[in-house]
Amino acid sequence: MGGIPLNKTLENGMNQLNQIVQEMKSSGKTIVDGQTSFDLYSTHGVPLEITFDVVREFGFDVDREGFIQANQAHRMASGAGKAIGKMGGEGAELFHDHLERLKRENLLSSEGG
Repeated sequence: MGGIPLNKTLENGMNQLNQIVQEMKSSGKTIVDGQTSFDLYSTHGVPLEITFDVVREFGFDVDREGFIQANQAHRMASGAGKAIGKMGGEGAELFHDHLERLKRENLLSSEGG
């Protein structure tokens, strides 16, 4: 049952990729930009390597660096790269506990100096 929506999503992605190839042919472009290839991946589940293999058949290329940048920008926008709590990441609680111990032992003032 779970395969049908996935298959439909991938089918839509391949249709979108074919449309991109047709647009590239008519426009004279030779490189799929990173944002477009990332959108195919993030929206339709089309891996970068599949996009590359398909467009290569037509003599085109993919901006891999642009894909990586679009992926990183997406991660930052979605919160994967944002600081969580006072320090951010998994070590925040450990650093917070260490800071509180230093304050309790009067090795650091409550203002942090």
